[in-house]
Amino acid sequence: VGRRPVFVGAASTIAVFGVATAFCNSYGWLLVTRLLVAFGIGGLTVPFGTFSEFLPPSQRGTNLVAVQVFCILGALVVHLTLAQPDLQAWRQMVLLLSIPSILAMGLGLFVVPESPRWLLAQDRPDEALAILRVAAKANGQHPDALFPSGTI
Repeated sequence: VGRRPVFVGAASTIAVFGVATAFCNSYGWLLVTRLLVAFGIGGLTVPFGTFSEFLPPSQRGTNLVAVQVFCILGALVVHLTLAQPDLQAWRQMVLLLSIPSILAMGLGLFVVPESPRWLLAQDRPDEALAILRVAAKANGQHPDALFPSGTI
């Protein structure tokens, strides 16, 4: 189905069930919503791989490690914040933590392109080339110089 729909689906799953978590009134529903959030998190390997495809090899290590470091720091902040004995704080924290997934869902729908590599694997070279030309232009490069007609 492509990487973009998987990205949007994962972000949507995390956002919807993350927000639903804040409204759980029983342990059973809390388990169900958190399980579904975890299911969505399983799909986050796709945007990580797509991100790496758009990075030059010299920057992949630094940028991909930075993503992981921010994930770890975020987890630490959550645990330190929820260490307080306020029973309602977790509901507010879960709602707050759903915001990045909601934003990612919007970005996935309107900004994030399909993976050029996946498009090539699906024998859709013209679409892949169009995405690469847009990326080149966004990076201040002349698209026709980098990807002349008949490149793919």
